[in-house]
Amino acid sequence: MPVRLSGQIVKISDEEFIWSSVEDITCIKVAELERESLIGKLEKSLQEIKTLKGLIPICSYCKVIRNEEGTWEILESYLSNHSDAQFSHGTCPECLEKELDKIRCIHSKT
Repeated sequence: MPVRLSGQIVKISDEEFIWSSVEDITCIKVAELERESLIGKLEKSLQEIKTLKGLIPICSYCKVIRNEEGTWEILESYLSNHSDAQFSHGTCPECLEKELDKIRCIHSKT
């Protein structure tokens, strides 16, 4: 059990006595450990935020991202691992038209 000891000399009627006290500081130590843990989590979170704010190498063709380890990772995976972002997939009008053209071309050949 962690304790705080304190003491002092007191004079009573020309006699000196040692006055001492012992205080249980378990709650203080537990709070300090919790504080350190929270600071660590905050620092980790801030580092992750900084990662997303920094320059992120992305392939201009296939849109994969180079992660901290230097390997290439799918954009959605990288962002899911570094943020709370959630994804839904759709098709923009330009890509939709290109894909429909491919389908039309395939069907016209048959």
